[in-house]
Amino acid sequence: MLVRYVFEWAAQRASSTAWLAPDGFPVSWAALAQAVVVTARRLSEEGRFDRRGTHAPPCVVTQLPNGWEAIVLALAIDFLGAIESPLDQRLSAAEVRRRAERLDARLIISSQSLARAPRWVPSPADASLLSGSLLSAGSLGRAATSRVPGASAGRLAAELAAATEECTVRSDPRRPRLVLWTSGSTGSPKGVVLGGGALEANARGKLGAAPQTAEDVRLTVLPLAHAYARTCDFGTWLLTGGTLSAVDGWAGLMAAAPRVRPTLLNCVPYVIDKLLAGTSGDSAAAREARLSRLRALGMERLRMLGCGGAAMESDRFAELTALGIHVIQGYGLTEAGPVVCSATPSDRAPGVVGRPIAETEIRLDASGQVLCRGPGLMLGYWGDSESTAARFDQGWLRTGDRGSIDAEGRLRVLGRIDNVIVLSTGRKISPEPLEQRLQKIPGVRHVVLRGCGAGLEAWVDAEPQASAERLQAAFAEELRDELPEHQVRRVTLLARPLSADRGELTIKGTVCRQRVLEGLPA
Repeated sequence: MLVRYVFEWAAQRASSTAWLAPDGFPVSWAALAQAVVVTARRLSEEGRFDRRGTHAPPCVVTQLPNGWEAIVLALAIDFLGAIESPLDQRLSAAEVRRRAERLDARLIISSQSLARAPRWVPSPADASLLSGSLLSAGSLGRAATSRVPGASAGRLAAELAAATEECTVRSDPRRPRLVLWTSGSTGSPKGVVLGGGALEANARGKLGAAPQTAEDVRLTVLPLAHAYARTCDFGTWLLTGGTLSAVDGWAGLMAAAPRVRPTLLNCVPYVIDKLLAGTSGDSAAAREARLSRLRALGMERLRMLGCGGAAMESDRFAELTALGIHVIQGYGLTEAGPVVCSATPSDRAPGVVGRPIAETEIRLDASGQVLCRGPGLMLGYWGDSESTAARFDQGWLRTGDRGSIDAEGRLRVLGRIDNVIVLSTGRKISPEPLEQRLQKIPGVRHVVLRGCGAGLEAWVDAEPQASAERLQAAFAEELRDELPEHQVRRVTLLARPLSADRGELTIKGTVCRQRVLEGLPA
């Protein structure tokens, strides 16, 4: 149970800052521990949890923005021995209900429900007032006050020890702790069940590749409802005992970073492009412009930047490295907890995602598909044993991604196995790297490539002012140094924008290629 580290840090570093609100308000580890236990007691009363472990653990669905409530509730649910299934905020109420029904969830907690029941989660300010004592872990099921004024240091130490012991008693590495959902880009979303042991092992593996300390301050901007932030921010924070702040996306980063002044940031290439906007080039003036921009954004202390979700441009990698920032690229998928490979501060290079993390192995099958195995793998898909069995090959997880492994053992991801385009010449092309480049061209929202004889054709979801002729020229310029079979021979504008409602985009905005291709004329 990752939550036990809250109580361990509260015992060892009670007054150190665990949570830093976006406005700069600090909350200590002792105060966070108190808030977790108070919230767990209230959840227990509301959800009537069986904490004796005689039945299957109940599930709680949450749909919350990044922030204090999401952090405390995640820890409280873990403390109760229940399963959390955090959902993306952009999901409709109807889809939230459908997933909750599939999980037979005991509770659904959203921003709206918390607004109606603010007693569940003490605010950060309340938590700071409660830092003198903990609600005894053994009193969760009984009537009890939420604080004991003037509690002695000995009493606090005893209560922290009791809470830690309760976590230890209920700890089972194979017990489900989290259900995260696949994006649906290659089919209907599936609930990925992760055990407590897998979550901790994956976070430890990431820390082995990208070491962090209790002195680090991390700013989380990726959704905690997804695996990347859940392990690489939330899990690693708990293991290292540093300081966490969490906001949503670029707008949240701009508002919070000047007060938080992070040393660690995990993000996707889109955020990196925003961080360095208007500062391209390798001249001294361009480097100074980048430094000035980072200082203005409150990022002057940034020492390590993790990038995942998509490939980073080599120019961006070089620009950040020149500023003394360790750019850590990695690879993973929700079914693997998610981290499979990660670069390290001493072994980083553009275009590769590093070696496997500790205790994890990778290999390529005959088709070039990446297979992996290790302690971070999922227990299975919720309620779908058939899909679970199909995903494994004698203990190896089929990732569905094509890759290559260099002489140093570092992985390069080439694209999805089921997206490979076979040209009339027999050449096979992974379209994703090309599509990612073309989507950066002004006027382009999304691009889907498919085979056109010995070359490619592009179907483009474009801005209203774009024309096929201008895009054809722009695509030719972008790909001029590529092989002939990579050239786009025809550009067609889609009649209407791609839509998540029609199943053409995932909730994250990723193109569902097969759905789009099925709707195109032959």
